[in-house]
Amino acid sequence: GGTSQTSGLQFAAYFNMGNTDYYNANYFNGSIDEVGIWSKALSTTEISDLYNSGNGQTMNPVFTANDTDTLGSLLTGYWRMEGNSNDVYGTSNGTDTSTLTYNSSYGKYNQGVLFGANGKIITGNSLGTRGQGTSFSFGGWVYFASTPGAEKRIFAIPNTTDGMLDGYLSITSDNRPRFALQRHNQATDSCQGAANTFTASNWHLLVGVYNGSTLNLYFDGSSVATVGKSNISSASNNTVGKLSIAANEYETSESLAVQIDEVFNYQKELTSTEITALWNSGTGSFLYDYTPAAGPTN
Repeated sequence: GGTSQTSGLQFAAYFNMGNTDYYNANYFNGSIDEVGIWSKALSTTEISDLYNSGNGQTMNPVFTANDTDTLGSLLTGYWRMEGNSNDVYGTSNGTDTSTLTYNSSYGKYNQGVLFGANGKIITGNSLGTRGQGTSFSFGGWVYFASTPGAEKRIFAIPNTTDGMLDGYLSITSDNRPRFALQRHNQATDSCQGAANTFTASNWHLLVGVYNGSTLNLYFDGSSVATVGKSNISSASNNTVGKLSIAANEYETSESLAVQIDEVFNYQKELTSTEITALWNSGTGSFLYDYTPAAGPTN
């Protein structure tokens, strides 16, 4: 065990776990999880809810649309992969296909998901319209135990209608990140990193950003490639509002062995400042804060 100090609390002293701040003996020798602090007195009902007959309870996140870092603004979906593919922000819960394993060994934060043969997740369809004249951003954390050696789609905007906008974020055959938007079954605009590559056994943050005129590919917190729209200028709006994870929804032969965590979708152009905050020097950041006064909820 050891001592951890949490600063930034409105107390006269630090909050400590494992020991007091000034006593270097009798450390707590055990495990601690799900620590919370509220700026109110919890009721017996709320504490019973947290105990949940010994099974525990995770507090629901409370999102603020006007976060000071703006990462709560125009977020339309957030999949934390904590044992399932539920959308913890909106209503676009995922549907799991084939071989998926959720485990803390596979996550950037806590649990993540490992995709096996033909495994993929198809989210619900409440993520908003993607059009050649609209702004949107999507991505998440990606980890390869070994790179596939062929181009594989990691995150995809699916549809089956010719001429409708779709797109994807992928790993190329030489391990570079790629961002593409296309008129389905027709022309494509795309960009890919030149010197930036996925490396095995490392977590990478992959983000595609589109502002209605330019595709911007971010990799590990930095913009690595851009391209102006040209071929997609006449694409019709994609109102399907889904996201496919680890494969395209409508491709039956795609298979990608990959670990994925903390997937997000925005109905806006993420700024370089926001993506720097998400990258956070490789440590990463959550997209929400708990509101202490709200207390635990189901």
